Amino acid sequence: GVIRMVESALVLGDEREALLARIEKQKARIIQFKNEVDDYNEKKKRWAAQVAELRLREQDLADARLEIDRLNAAMAPGKDEHKAAEGLTT
Repeated sequence: GVIRMVESALVLGDEREALLARIEKQKARIIQFKNEVDDYNEKKKRWAAQVAELRLREQDLADARLEIDRLNAAMAPGKDEHKAAEGLTT
């Protein structure tokens, strides 16, 4: 009886230690995952800011191209315009 109880206590103690070690490993893994999530969220914020900046620059470029087209059209010779007046605007 007593020997069996001591053996059971030793086995349970060993199992307890193994489980505590496993819990510590899992806690470390959770911390690692939290750090990875934080890193991902930071990268996501930077990416969103870059996408917003890209959209603004694309709009600026489109506006500049429209302005160039408008200016080129304004500088195009009229059908009755003299050759010497080409490119001049009033």
